[in-house]
Amino acid sequence: VVGVDGSAEALRQGEERARAQGFDVDWTEANLDDYVPPDGSFAVVVNCFYLNRELLPRLVRSLRDDGYLIMEQHLRTPLPVSGSPSWRVEPNEFLKTFDGLRILHYEELLTRDVDRDRDIAVVRMVACKGTGGF
Repeated sequence: VVGVDGSAEALRQGEERARAQGFDVDWTEANLDDYVPPDGSFAVVVNCFYLNRELLPRLVRSLRDDGYLIMEQHLRTPLPVSGSPSWRVEPNEFLKTFDGLRILHYEELLTRDVDRDRDIAVVRMVACKGTGGF
């Protein structure tokens, strides 16, 4: 397992939580705008609430054959929700961006961020590079 973040504090918190659960994680501090994950090296890639459209093709290339990509991101909506509009994707944008992958789950929804007590609009996607074993 590799954890990548640009924040030393976020990595420290992640390491503390992982260690408490008995997980061994290789923590990497990197600016995700410049991060180039190794091609074909990951069975699963998870990207939550970090948007850099130039990074997205690199994430796909980093997947092994039959690897999974899990994405969660803020969604653009005219409704009054929290979060900067510059961090949001357009409706159906991920379907177009990842059209070379097999989309296993896709949803766009309004939901509650209970940790921050606010309404948010999100897109969630699970996709596979290949058949995904079925």
